[in-house]
Amino acid sequence: MNSHLAQLDPCPFEKLRRLFTGIKPPKGLKEIKCSIGEPQHETPEFIKQTLTDNLSGLALYPSTQGSDVLRQVIAAWNDEAHVRDNRRLYAEKFETPNFA
Repeated sequence: MNSHLAQLDPCPFEKLRRLFTGIKPPKGLKEIKCSIGEPQHETPEFIKQTLTDNLSGLALYPSTQGSDVLRQVIAAWNDEAHVRDNRRLYAEKFETPNFA
């Protein structure tokens, strides 16, 4: 193991996790997790099924450009609608004002 690795600082999210150790939200309020987007909900069934149906493709590395289908889907993504939906769900979950 490289002896210089011990000199590296922990990642910022690890530092933040340490800072929050032992801190609890006030009664009646939910914790807001400051992580790297870790899902806080069950994976939808259609995603599980799609992954299961396509396990055979996991043996190959994808192109660095991604497949034609992936690039088309990304290009067609309506990001504004995605952002609005996430804001609405966040507001409902944490009872905050609606930012939309």
